[in-house]
Formats: sequence, structure tokens, C-alpha cells
Amino acid sequence: MRGEGKTDIGRKRKLNEDSFFVENGAIGSLPNLYIIADGMGGHQAGEVASFEAIRAFKSYVMENTFEDGDILDFMISATKHANSEVLKKSTCDKQYFGMGTTLSSCVFDKGKLYIAHVGDSRVYKVSGSSITQLTADHTFVNDLVKKGEITSEEAREHPKRNLITRAIGVEEDVLIDGVLHTLMGNDKIILCSDGLTSMLTDQEILMHINSGGGLPDTLNQLIDSAKNKGGDDNISVILIEEER
Repeated sequence: MRGEGKTDIGRKRKLNEDSFFVENGAIGSLPNLYIIADGMGGHQAGEVASFEAIRAFKSYVMENTFEDGDILDFMISATKHANSEVLKKSTCDKQYFGMGTTLSSCVFDKGKLYIAHVGDSRVYKVSGSSITQLTADHTFVNDLVKKGEITSEEAREHPKRNLITRAIGVEEDVLIDGVLHTLMGNDKIILCSDGLTSMLTDQEILMHINSGGGLPDTLNQLIDSAKNKGGDDNISVILIEEER
């Protein structure tokens, strides 16, 4: 698998508080690594939170090892380390108090996709003409959808649609979703911040993915389309496909 990523400030924000990381080769004992983070907080704090979370995750990966078959547990441990480091910076520096970030990471190994996930950045799988969200949004409105109180369509316009219920760096203990998924030969994987998904529907994302362009062109199409729809937030996307 090979991935590329891109981030854009969008049309409404003064700062880009998103961060991403792409490593197609080995990093520490992992065969590859892809991470996306969407920060939140006051003056520059979101930018610091997302950067610090990815830095701490990578640091853990470089300084620790895992036994065969424990990739997902290792990623969850790295995410816990990122949570501790962001929280530490938040509590030690007044200007960063209360900051936090989403954090979604992926690793591919022997036909398996491993995901560690906190927040509302998303991981999708595209298989031909279908797109599947592999992560659950940790948001107030998604909880309402799961309870049957509102529909998915109503969630897109809900006044509290940006309220997340889990984040890195907010509390000492954070519940982390671990996902293990078996991939087929031509599957593509997308990691993205909600600056993309709040502007484009899943079907619009799928249309761009299947447009036939290479990775850079497809990334540009996705970001340009989100900006043309309003670009209300920072937009970050990582697209991963089989190496050709």
C-alpha cells in the first residue's frame, strides 16, 4: 500500500489546526504508519494539540517494540501515550489549557488494516462502487443517531454537530476504538478530518475517489470540492491504495 496526504486551511479559518503524517515504509517496528489529527482549543492551541499528538505517537513507536500479532495493542498504547503528552502540555502551560485533538491512525500488514481511533476524524474503505465508514464518530449527534432520536441527514445540520464526546488530551483516561479489518485486493483507504466530511457526502467522496486520477489529483479534487461547498473548516485527507 502507498499513501499520500494533503491539508488545506479552508475558506473560513485563520489557522490550520489539522496535522497529518504519512510513512509508507517501516517506522520503528511498524511496517508503515498513517495518522490524521484535528485539533481544538483557543489561540493556536488546536494546532499545538494535533502536532503534539502525532509527535508523541511517533516517539512511542520509535522507542518501543511489540511482539508478533500485537500491532493493534501497540497502536492503542501509542495513542494513550499521545493522550498523556497532550494533557501534560495542556496542564503545564496556561495558553494551551483545555486543548485537545482527534487522532486516527492506520497500519497495513499482511492484508490486514489496523486502526486506532478517537474523535470524529474518519477512516473509510472504498471497494469499487461502495464506500464504508470503518470508524465511529465520537460525537453528540452520532450518539443521537444511534439512539434513533435523529436521522443521519438531520445530524449533518444539527446545531451541535461539531461537539465531540472523546478527544486526545482532555482527560487522563480516554476510551480508544481499535478496529481490525481484512482488505481485498483493490481496496482504497481514506483518512480525513471533518472539514471534508462536513462539506461532502460519502457519495461525493466516492465519486472523486473513482474519478480515475492519481493520488495527488484525487487529493486536490477532494479538497477543492470541499472548499467550493463552503470550506468552513480545515480540510485534511490521506488517500492510500495498492502500489502500482
